[in-house]
Amino acid sequence: MKISAKQYGRVLFQLTRGKTEKEVGALMAKFAAFLIRQRQEKNLDKIIAEFGNYWNLEKGIVEAEITTAIDPDKETLKLLTGHIASLSRAKEVVLKPKVDKKILGGMIIKMEDKIFDGSLKTRLEELREKMIK
Repeated sequence: MKISAKQYGRVLFQLTRGKTEKEVGALMAKFAAFLIRQRQEKNLDKIIAEFGNYWNLEKGIVEAEITTAIDPDKETLKLLTGHIASLSRAKEVVLKPKVDKKILGGMIIKMEDKIFDGSLKTRLEELREKMIK
């Protein structure tokens, strides 16, 4: 049976819960050796990302990627942080702003397993599809 990166991440998270820093260090060394024996070192980035997801869930942290056509100002980021916190009921929001001129305007918000696409490019494509029909 093949074990997924998500399963490895969940196990690693469960193993480290409530442990001291020293215990976590020893556990991580054993876990890394185990992954090498299982020939899973190529999946380490995915496993760490999944571990991070469980960590964030436990701590009430939501990570969100905000894509805009231009750099958003501090006030906009502050408003988005508050809005995302209220939507997700998160204790903390970590924003990762990204600029992509191809979206023309508006923004795309990716958080957890959701995508909110309010980009001008998408709106224009939707309008074009309606006009063709």
